[in-house]
Amino acid sequence: MAGRGVEAYEVYPSLFIGPKPPTGTTLAKAGFRVLALCAHENQPGPEDFPGVAVLQCPMDDNPFVGLSKQDAETAVVAAKALARGVRDGRPTLVTCQAGIDRSALVAGMIMWLLTGWSGDRIVATLRDRRPMALSLNAGMRKALQALPARTRR
Repeated sequence: MAGRGVEAYEVYPSLFIGPKPPTGTTLAKAGFRVLALCAHENQPGPEDFPGVAVLQCPMDDNPFVGLSKQDAETAVVAAKALARGVRDGRPTLVTCQAGIDRSALVAGMIMWLLTGWSGDRIVATLRDRRPMALSLNAGMRKALQALPARTRR
């Protein structure tokens, strides 16, 4: 889907991360059906993205503070809300300001819910698909790395 006016990196089937998304019909025309807005500084309304379901899950991204309890809870709630659509094949774009930390945190949690992979495997997969992922906010990277592998979903 990237290359159709949208910077997006597929990190898992039907799951993409990227930076601040374009408003208007660009996302729908690119095939996205769901958009998560994770940057607290970028929260346009759902009406700005016609044809796409919008989930507003604003989080802060201060690498000097780490991951706050409130932002961790926001990420978990967002991941749970988005996981079913990803599992059902609905193209989902998770965004933040730069498409590096907050979007990768939520996408990683979605991947964990769907696969049960270890946090280390999820971080490695995210970085393989988006090399800059989780490179600025160590708290977000460590939160994902702490996830244990699960055998039951």
